[in-house]
Amino acid sequence: MKSRIALAAALVLFVAGWFVFGPSQFGGPATYVTTFGISMEPTIHRGDLVIAHHTPNPKIGDVVAYHSNTLNVTVLHRIVDQTPEGFATKGDNNSWLDQDHPTAADIKGVESLHIPQGGIWLRRAMSPQVIGALLFVLIFAGGATATHRRRHRSRRQTMGTTPHTNHASLDAMAARREQVLKFSVAGLALGGLLLVVGFTQPTHLTTTKPVETKSTTTFAYTATVPPTAAYQGTVVHSPDPVFRKLANIVDVTYDYVGEPGTVSAAAELGTSSGWRWNVPLAAATDAPDGKYTGAVKLDLNQLYALAEAGTKAAGVPMDTLSVDVVTTVDSHAGQQTPTLAMTLDKDSLQVSSKSGGSSGSGSSTSGTTNTDPMVATVTNTHDDTVVVENALKIMGWSIGIDLMRKLGLALLAVGALGFLLYTRLPKGDERDQNVTANRHHGMIVTVTSVAEHHGAVIDVASVDELVKIAKRYALLVLHWTDGLVDVYFVEDENTMYRCVVDHYDGHAHQQGTPAWPGAAPTLATHDPYGAPAPQGQNSNDPTLGATPGRGGARHAGSARTGAAGGGHGAARHTST
Repeated sequence: MKSRIALAAALVLFVAGWFVFGPSQFGGPATYVTTFGISMEPTIHRGDLVIAHHTPNPKIGDVVAYHSNTLNVTVLHRIVDQTPEGFATKGDNNSWLDQDHPTAADIKGVESLHIPQGGIWLRRAMSPQVIGALLFVLIFAGGATATHRRRHRSRRQTMGTTPHTNHASLDAMAARREQVLKFSVAGLALGGLLLVVGFTQPTHLTTTKPVETKSTTTFAYTATVPPTAAYQGTVVHSPDPVFRKLANIVDVTYDYVGEPGTVSAAAELGTSSGWRWNVPLAAATDAPDGKYTGAVKLDLNQLYALAEAGTKAAGVPMDTLSVDVVTTVDSHAGQQTPTLAMTLDKDSLQVSSKSGGSSGSGSSTSGTTNTDPMVATVTNTHDDTVVVENALKIMGWSIGIDLMRKLGLALLAVGALGFLLYTRLPKGDERDQNVTANRHHGMIVTVTSVAEHHGAVIDVASVDELVKIAKRYALLVLHWTDGLVDVYFVEDENTMYRCVVDHYDGHAHQQGTPAWPGAAPTLATHDPYGAPAPQGQNSNDPTLGATPGRGGARHAGSARTGAAGGGHGAARHTST
């Protein structure tokens, strides 16, 4: 009763624990994340274990676990903002935002438990050596428990206590026993194979794949002019021309949106005669979140004077001067140069038809000129290093190494439990007592008739138990059959221990006394020891060594001489 209460309590605790800490891979509510980088330091360190639970409404400041489509791994970062595309996340130790914008549905869970260095211990616990040791202990403990129970049951049965057996239930269980064994062996073999393959392969691989990125730079300029009939107002806005008679200083702004990196600006001057000159306007500035707004000033008189001096020194004619405001973006995708192209002459500064173009040094960079000449859009395709889940293809199915390990552990556990169940189910030959008797043929003597017994009769559950009793009292087991039942019995003094077996199905009857012939027992023509018994002789034949007054079948040593005794029809066995 106590064991059942303890089992029920353990089951309740297991179910309760599952609803709190069950892994999401197996239908539980918890996501287990082991950190490998330093992006969350000093909050979370490398090797820590974080358990996250799904929350329908994550909020800014939460540390969340989500699947990154860019990196193809689970990322553990903090929510720092919410945008129309989703949440903006960032590592505490990073100076830039993540490229992904996970939604609430994409987030696997919010941090609920942080275990320092727990990931290291979890990896050690999941190692093949530890798993193998645990399974060995489990199987060994289960086998020892089963042996202890069988011995305890045998002692009770030897004392004459024979529990009632539901043979229909035993039949069904015995029929399933071999199936359980097959499934257990298959589970252990397949689970072991998956574990061997899974733990000899890395769960993730570092590879490269083409990644397409797009960046946009929007240019604008303004100039302050006096009130005249040339303009409707005192501020000139792009893309209107700037007449040098009214304005000399032009303010240029550029808004960059794209890959995180650095952004700088310069003015590139040139003439059709080949003269070129670069004028730095703004030093490289970090754009960690992929967004940057810069502003520079163009002194038109200074730029034109520089061109006149350069062409005069080169001895080439001075014609229309090109003034290109070039923003240089350096990122992991390569270098991009969105450009605002303008022309400058003695009279005005105007936007060129080639404005909006770009060049780059990535794997594949293309510039497009939009209908708006003040916008430069760059599409860049480059090979990016990413971490992907390692997988093997089996019969057309792709299975991840991480899933393979977990599946192998599950199959191994199911196989071990199945094997324990197999050891507890009744064997077919254990219930077929005639088959069992063949295993103990050295202890059994067949008789053709049995005298009526007037003493106490104790029915035992099986031939195995009867053999144990015979060995305890140093007796032989006698066997008699009438074609319908087989009776195995041992006589000691006035007590008979017997096992009555159905001749056809081999099942032992736990109650009922068959009608036995009243003749005294005689040895049958079949002697299990190999010596044929005389025909027709009974227990009173002096040549068989009758033993009046005490019935029973005794044996000593490894003798091969048998005799039928008198009294209650027993056979004494002595050494020769």
